[in-house]
Amino acid sequence: MLKEINKINNISYTVKRNPILSVIINEIEYKIQTIGDVHLGKSFKTGVPYHKLGEREQSQLQLLEQLLAPVDSTTIAVILMGDLFDKAIVSNNVVKDFYNLITVAAENNPLVSYIILDGNHVLSKENTKTTSFDILTLLLEDVKNINVVNKNQVVEIVPNLHLYLDCYDPYNSYSSVEEIVLSEIKQDKNNTLISFGHWDTFEFTETGYYPNQHILSYSDLTCSGHIHIPMEYTYNYVNKESGISLKGKTLITGSMQPYSHSEDPEKLLYITIKSNELDKYNLSEDFKNKCVRIDCDSLFILSEPIDCLSLTLRVVETKKEQVAIETADESVEEVSENFNLALIKKVETFQDVETITKQELLDLLKNKTYLD
Repeated sequence: MLKEINKINNISYTVKRNPILSVIINEIEYKIQTIGDVHLGKSFKTGVPYHKLGEREQSQLQLLEQLLAPVDSTTIAVILMGDLFDKAIVSNNVVKDFYNLITVAAENNPLVSYIILDGNHVLSKENTKTTSFDILTLLLEDVKNINVVNKNQVVEIVPNLHLYLDCYDPYNSYSSVEEIVLSEIKQDKNNTLISFGHWDTFEFTETGYYPNQHILSYSDLTCSGHIHIPMEYTYNYVNKESGISLKGKTLITGSMQPYSHSEDPEKLLYITIKSNELDKYNLSEDFKNKCVRIDCDSLFILSEPIDCLSLTLRVVETKKEQVAIETADESVEEVSENFNLALIKKVETFQDVETITKQELLDLLKNKTYLD
């Protein structure tokens, strides 16, 4: 299904994973390829058949290689939107695999700028610890058309097209100097400013890392990774002194691939099937490139194997099972009540028991305090 093309001034884009921005500058079209959170080094093992281990990791590299290649000669930049690695320290093989991909792409496309944002996953909570991202930065520092962003910067990638590149910093590294720079850029009406970062949204956390109000006010468009579902998002700031509301539209690029059922509303990789609908499918062919989840009851047994990337079961309580549970609860309660009344009647017939003891026992039974 074709997605709607959105347009802000001279910038066009489609809300989807890894969107391409088309920017018209002085009547010339330039393209910027974005790549959402990659998460190399992520382990895919849950529900994965033994003979399929490693396939999902390989698919990440294959897709990444495709996205690093320019779509055509108008592509001037490829921007990785953060969280290149799944954690601060990944295996050296993961670093080597990415190094090989990015350096080959950069060598084959010398006129394209490759820009790598950092993100929260690649950072270590211990400032003294060397991370895999630190090692990658050192390995790539002499490659002219690769820019690993480790500080906030503004790049004029072609005349009149400026990119603000935000370095992830939950302690807010944005300075007044940068505000002046952005302000000066926008004084020239011929200039276009697009800002890129790895920002939270207010829906996910109230105390996260957000684009500064000045970034939103000066930018023609802001683009963010971090959130794994592609969308358009509007930040709504209200100036406490003036009461003026600032609304900044941001394009969320999503992750490079979906990494869970909740991140895949379009069912590109993750699909959920009801157990009573399995007979509609060819289980050896239809799900070869899918992560399958079966909604079933607690007694479900899979009658034949499914050829898929991963398989998990989710036990879902049916209405019939819920009625049975409630009926059982009511039955137990009824039996308990009948048993209690029978005990009371029995105690009342006791003859050779002291009156006080007998009365205490009857009070216990009638008030059911023995159940406490």
